[in-house]
Amino acid sequence: CFFVGSQSGLMSWGNPLNTDGPDALDLELTSQLVDSLKPHNVFESEEEIDHRRTVLGRLNEIVQQWVKDVAISKGKPEAVASTIHGQIRTFGSFRLNIHAKGGDIDTLVVAPNCVERTDFFSSFYDTLKSRKEVRDLHAVENTVAPVIKLEFDGVEMDILFCRLMALETIPDDLDLSDNNLLRNMDKKCIYSMNGCRVTDAILKLVPNQENFRTTVRAVKLWAKRRGVYSNVMGFIGGVSWAMLTAFTCQSYPNASPSKLLLKFFWLLKMWDWDKRMPIFLREPETTVGFNVAVAPWDNRTNYQDKLHLMPIITPAFPQQNSTPNVGVSTLRIMRNEFERGYAVAQKIFEKTEKWEKLWEPTEFFGLYKLYCAIDAASPTSEQHNEFEGVVESSINVFVSYLDSARQRDPSNGFDLVHPWIKSFTPPKEADGRCHTVWFVGLEPTKTQGEGRKRTVSVEHAADEFYKRVRSKEVRQWGSETSADVTVNVLSASSLPDYVFPLGRPVLKKKKKSKSGSVAKSAATPPRAPRPGAAGDEDGAGEAGAAPAVAEGSGGASVVAAAAAVAPDLKRGSDSVNNDSKRVRDGYVLDDMEESAPAAVSATTANGSGGSGVDGSAISGADSMQGTALPVAPPRVTLLLKSDQQ
Repeated sequence: CFFVGSQSGLMSWGNPLNTDGPDALDLELTSQLVDSLKPHNVFESEEEIDHRRTVLGRLNEIVQQWVKDVAISKGKPEAVASTIHGQIRTFGSFRLNIHAKGGDIDTLVVAPNCVERTDFFSSFYDTLKSRKEVRDLHAVENTVAPVIKLEFDGVEMDILFCRLMALETIPDDLDLSDNNLLRNMDKKCIYSMNGCRVTDAILKLVPNQENFRTTVRAVKLWAKRRGVYSNVMGFIGGVSWAMLTAFTCQSYPNASPSKLLLKFFWLLKMWDWDKRMPIFLREPETTVGFNVAVAPWDNRTNYQDKLHLMPIITPAFPQQNSTPNVGVSTLRIMRNEFERGYAVAQKIFEKTEKWEKLWEPTEFFGLYKLYCAIDAASPTSEQHNEFEGVVESSINVFVSYLDSARQRDPSNGFDLVHPWIKSFTPPKEADGRCHTVWFVGLEPTKTQGEGRKRTVSVEHAADEFYKRVRSKEVRQWGSETSADVTVNVLSASSLPDYVFPLGRPVLKKKKKSKSGSVAKSAATPPRAPRPGAAGDEDGAGEAGAAPAVAEGSGGASVVAAAAAVAPDLKRGSDSVNNDSKRVRDGYVLDDMEESAPAAVSATTANGSGGSGVDGSAISGADSMQGTALPVAPPRVTLLLKSDQQ
């Protein structure tokens, strides 16, 4: 069934938009769609699926023995303990049967009332650790749905835990959709069990499961290739994409996958996101006759729910918004992708384009003039596995503060803040630490008027981001650790080589206009960034101020201050020469300019000289050629100025 808008802000129940079946063209294009998906490893072989089932069977045996051992340790007679059972349930992509080759399996341990969460993260964790087929084991306890992550015999798995207070053992035919199971259940168990409840509800609500599965495989491939598949980065995760696909299937119950994909883009392109209209798969339940630890989502009564920009509501009680991290910029990016997807799908139905066009990847590192590099560093790989999760889950805070910068100061903000969904492991750093780097594209707000200058700063956002990371560290480990995080502002031409695995793009020569400045045309390909003139600086608060960017209206040349383009500061094979200016990509890189006394050196979050995201060591004293370092916290400033200056 289909929801239409209502004045209340929720949706009213309605009928499908169209019940027509497929025609010959729809069936032909569906066959071509399936063929187009196969090279992208979205289907597994029967042998691979059997291996996953075997792994799940072995994990279930471990769970049964562990539950029995816990029962005995808590005073149950062995004869009684042998009758107490737990369960392993799957949810997410594997349960929906839409998992890709090599994808992970989301699982839930359903335990009886004698087993507690502390047992799960102690004795069960130790049991897994002792198994020779288990690798990369680590626990994430301080989250709404605590999880143990691991690789079991080559299969990546996330294992959540849920304790059913009313049951002394878990029967084989247990129906997790029964709302009575929520009685006396704590929040973490409700959130953990919600994955299974939502997945099962989706399968019940779609009119044709096979058509749904084919369509959602295509949607997930498209979302990953276009860089909009990540809940943690402020886009949409797998469950949300599945719900949007199920919503399309309900609206066109008899359509083929090719037509469903076309209508998927049309629906989301036409949806009134400006009014924050939620999408439901079923009429929401507001109560179940007893108190539940988690309140259901309701934008009529809950102020926080009204703030959600792209509400996609889960179909199981207590219903929740599955996309709370979506921000102003990420919503705009996704809406642009819906427009593009619909335009391409239309051409496919007109037979002027192929499905492969839909999967063309986004050239993220050719889109912007400025980028932020967020570098998480830890002394050991074991600590880094956990610390990079802490940093990654905080990046949306950094993005949201940059999004809101223009509201605080119209002359100091960004039109678009674009987090990239993939992280990078740079070449081995000289400091011997483990590094993970994320990138955020920045599109500064355009200024009006000739000769006007303004400063675009990321200081406030980086400071809040740093505080968030440190507070999560304290909650997880009890104190701040030796791991740190830096925020570095880079020009596009300073992006490190490792973000271009296929090599940097080849540039065409830019023609000069009659006035002598470099002319840019729409036909000019994205700039070929190269290392050499970026500012590396701690954006983290305690040891130093965050990077800042100042832009002139011309926007035609770049000057990086202090260590950013210090004379003869080597980065790989590149250096900046005192006696000449480097011209590249329509920008002029001048010698060092001291824009402020504090603009001296790049430091890591703990205040020491560190390494840049491109792996080069940075020394503030060397970069200043003997100039005394000021006591004030250092910062790196990137200046944009006109060629005419």
